Order: sequence, then structure tokens, then C-alpha cells
Amino acid sequence: MIGGITDFYRSWRGVEFSVELILILKNWSLSFLLTLGFVTLFSDFDLTFRTFIFWYLAVCAGFVVTRSLIRALAGFFRRIGYNKRRVAFAGSLPAGISLLETFRKQPWLGFEVKGIYEDSFSGTYDLELYAGKISDLINEARKGTIDRIYIAMHMRDEVAIKNMVSQLTDTTCSVLYIPDVFTFNILQSRTEEINGVPVVPLFDSPLNGINMVFKRLEDIIVSSLILILISPILLVIATAVKTTSKGPVIFPPGALWNGWKTYKSMEISLDDCNGKRR
Repeated sequence: MIGGITDFYRSWRGVEFSVELILILKNWSLSFLLTLGFVTLFSDFDLTFRTFIFWYLAVCAGFVVTRSLIRALAGFFRRIGYNKRRVAFAGSLPAGISLLETFRKQPWLGFEVKGIYEDSFSGTYDLELYAGKISDLINEARKGTIDRIYIAMHMRDEVAIKNMVSQLTDTTCSVLYIPDVFTFNILQSRTEEINGVPVVPLFDSPLNGINMVFKRLEDIIVSSLILILISPILLVIATAVKTTSKGPVIFPPGALWNGWKTYKSMEISLDDCNGKRR
């Protein structure tokens, strides 16, 4: 549940290992404290404080070892060609070119760069990276030869960005925007960071797999906790209703109107000006 709240159960491809490790240790520390507070309510748990500390440190060490192995194995398989993502860049902002060079210099990330697409070659990068026009990018995306598209265009190209995004909505590739954080701030968006470069997903794959399971568990647990917390208030309200009125506290919706009739009353006032009643 805590991992779902902190967005831990997501793809960590391209994110520094230290960021992932710090977040999982924070999640485990909070889970440990909540568990420790919960078990103290029951006298059956006769465990020493030293046992809890050993458990906490052992799990921390296990997280470090397992996440390190996962990173190492994932990097190995990506270097030999497995689990790769074919990516392309629309536009040539410096942040986008920096991210592109990161993908090329670090093959263990598993990103295969197709090139930079823009309507005219800007000259700010090597000509060999130029892959074609924006229309060529859209055609490649519709063919399914590109998995991710990073938009690295200026804010003044808003019309071109909207037009491109609207044409990419019927494709299977993920579209992410590399924002210029010095000129604007996007609200209500989930941001990602790849090797220090911030990107904003415009549309991406929905929750699936383990993320969907944890999200469902989170909904059930949180709703149950809320019901437990407000149950004293509900009990007081039910007691007040029962003691001040006849009949059951809980009844079917149709039981209220059985045998009852409603009446409407109208107040008639005298108009002093012309003597007529209204």
C-alpha cells in the first residue's frame, strides 16, 4: 500500500539506482514502524526489541542485494539485445539531445535511438542523427517500429506539438514531453526523470500487472481503515436516532413511504393595493 502511494511500483529504467534504493528503504522503514505499532496492541507477540532491529536490518540488506541483482541482470540482458525500447526524438532542444546522448553512451539502459525528427535540420547536432520529418515519425509510430517518442520542442511550437500529439493518439507508442522547466510549470502531471532529465508523460500505458494488484489492495485496505475510524461516529448517530424516534435504525428504501401520504400547504396573502388575493 505504501509503495503504491509513493509510486514505487513503476518502471525504473533510466533512473539512478540510488534514487530507487532510497525510496524502497523509506517505504520499508514506514512499513516497519506501522507494523511495530500494530503488534504492540496484542500481548500474544512476545518478541524482544533486538529481534525487531535484526528483522529490520536483514530486510534492508535483502532489498539492497535483490535490487542490485535485478539491475545487473536487466543491464546484462539489455546489452545483448533483450528487452530494448526503440525511442525517437521530435525536436532538438538541448535537454532532448542530452537525453539522446545518454541513451547512446549507456546501452545497459536498454534504449535504441532511432534518431531526431524535425521538419528541417537545425544544425545543433550531428547530421547522422537526423532521421526525417515529423510526418515520417508519425508514419513510423503507426507502423509500430517505435516504442517511445520524446518531444523536445520549443513552447512557441505549440500548434505543431498539438497536431503531432493528436495524430499519435491512435498508435501504441508512449509519448513523453521533455519540459523546459525554466519557462513554465506543468500542474497535475506525473513527472519522470531519466538520468537527471525531467520528462512528462502525455499519455502512457495504464496500470497493469502487479501495479493493478497493489492498487486494488490499497483501495480495500484504505476504505476498511476509514470505516473503522468513523465507526464510533456512526454508532453515536445510530444510537441518537434509535433513542429519539421509533422504528429501526436501518430500513429498506421503500419502507419510509408505505402507508404515508404527503400534503402540500399554500399560504394566501392579501394584496392591500387592489384587494385581490394571490
